[in-house]
Amino acid sequence: HDSEDKQQESPSVTCLPYNYTFQTIESSQNVSILSWNITHKDFISEYSHGTLNDLEWKYRLPRIRSKITTSNADIVCLQEIDKQSYKQDFDEYFEQKLE
Repeated sequence: HDSEDKQQESPSVTCLPYNYTFQTIESSQNVSILSWNITHKDFISEYSHGTLNDLEWKYRLPRIRSKITTSNADIVCLQEIDKQSYKQDFDEYFEQKLE
């Protein structure tokens, strides 16, 4: 019976479409998490079905940054980032946005 009560107390998780903008800033009871596998830039050649705009890092990076910014997510989790260029690709970019 206790396990049933705990399940009922668990917060709900909702999967939303790619173009969704989170609206959790007005509520301390909600948190938004954007989890995204951006596909490592060195492995993108395995996806030959994409357009140049989808595959080339110089085109993809600004679109990824834009999506992160416009998502308004409280927490952003990125998979397959390049640890060699993370600081330049994401950290420095978003630090400038905060200034």
